Amino acid sequence: MNWSFRPQRKSADASAPGSAPETGAVPRQGNDSAAPDPATPARGALWQDWSMTSRLVTITVTLLLLALIGTSAGTLALLKQNLMTRNDQRLVEVAEPLVAQVAPEILGRPGSTKKTPTQKSIRDLLPTEFYVQITTANGTLVGHQGVSAPGNNNDVPHLPQIDSSEVASHMNAATGNYEPFTVSGSQSDWRVIALPANDGKLLVAVALPLDSEVDNTLGRAKAALIGIGLIALALTGCIAWLAISSAFRPLRDIEQTATAIAAGDLSRRVASAPTDTELGRLSSSLNIMLGQIESAFAASSASEARMRRFVSDASHELRTPLVTIRGYAELYRQGAITTSGDLDSAMTRIENEATRMGGLVEDLVMLARLDEQRAADVGDVDMGQLARDAVLDTQAIAPDRAINISGIDGAAPADRSIVRGDEARLRQVVTNLIANAIRHTPTGTPIEIGIGDTGVQSILDVRDHGEGIADDQITKVFERFYRTDSSRKRDTGGSGLGLSIVAAIVAAHRGHVTVLPTEGGGATFRVSLPTSRTP
Repeated sequence: MNWSFRPQRKSADASAPGSAPETGAVPRQGNDSAAPDPATPARGALWQDWSMTSRLVTITVTLLLLALIGTSAGTLALLKQNLMTRNDQRLVEVAEPLVAQVAPEILGRPGSTKKTPTQKSIRDLLPTEFYVQITTANGTLVGHQGVSAPGNNNDVPHLPQIDSSEVASHMNAATGNYEPFTVSGSQSDWRVIALPANDGKLLVAVALPLDSEVDNTLGRAKAALIGIGLIALALTGCIAWLAISSAFRPLRDIEQTATAIAAGDLSRRVASAPTDTELGRLSSSLNIMLGQIESAFAASSASEARMRRFVSDASHELRTPLVTIRGYAELYRQGAITTSGDLDSAMTRIENEATRMGGLVEDLVMLARLDEQRAADVGDVDMGQLARDAVLDTQAIAPDRAINISGIDGAAPADRSIVRGDEARLRQVVTNLIANAIRHTPTGTPIEIGIGDTGVQSILDVRDHGEGIADDQITKVFERFYRTDSSRKRDTGGSGLGLSIVAAIVAAHRGHVTVLPTEGGGATFRVSLPTSRTP
């Protein structure tokens, strides 16, 4: 490796003036943007067909891929910056001694090629991979040295014309230091630093190829990052698939439960889970909803069954008086009723059956209105006064009955017991209970009306001393058209709806009615209603 010198004139071998454009140190990988794909709608439709697990795994892996790309790009950028800094330090460490020793030697021996000890020591200072070019202040080439000197097959840096203005353009105004810059070469990029020597009479440019260290290190780092990234993506995809599938297992159980319920099994429930999790709260809410749905269906079925039974019973009850009226009408048309006595008897029976049928219709209308829960005329009602009025009314229509007012459970009767309600309907409760006691007890059997007030509830008892009600029939006596086998028969004149009306009216007033055995025999119907002082 020798120094070559030539006269200080414009050289045909000098680089062209102006800075060569920088082509970039690292080849660009991939495409910045994807070209429009006409199959995008098809991919969107395909995405909609994917399972939730597949979507979440794809999103997770995609996010990780973007994160890896970002971190890898940042890592490579930092590594490149670090390598470039080290490379620049090497340039400075080589360039400064050359400026101090090479330039004076050249100025002292222009055009000389003699190997002096000073020149030998300078060659020893220059590592083999460096390239040095020396020019005058106006850019005239003085000499160059390095493995990439013209005439060999090595890489050559495309240096710009090194003159005073070019060197000054790379000086940091804040620090006063000269900064390296990058130029292209015939095979790779070079890092160059240009420094003035001998008070600016000479300019020394030192170049170092980047592929010697920077490109190789970056290539190895890029390969390592790609390998690690692929392994991380594969492991993350597998772990995400297992984790998401396990997390969605309760949802699959919910799906199976919903399918079973849709098939008609309303008793199915979702498996319980800890209520401090989203799925646990969802399962709990679904089970509550399913319970309410099952109860609603059961209530609807029961209501439908009651309606069918009600229609059947009502038609049966109405058929009896209608058959009777029709029978007497046919007898009269056929001439079977000939005497005035027979005619009067037939008319009496027709009138009685018509009256009974009219009462039955009125009772049905009353129950229908109660079922609709229409707004009632609500006010303060004294249950004690209703009881006293009922005693007077009963004595007028059944003078043979001994009826009196007493207290509850041996206590004195309450003078006043105020409730909030519809007076007409509450009066009908008392009337129906007394009528029921008269109808189902022998003539002369006493009846007692008990009045009590606990401060929270108003209690009304209607006691009779008849045969009583069997235990297995107590829960059925309030059903519509229900009659016991022994005493509650059609020939007593009842419609079978009196106690049903009582239960409906009491329920509409937020109360309840029960049947208790009377001491000594008989039945006691107890009505409990909230007083006006009860919130």
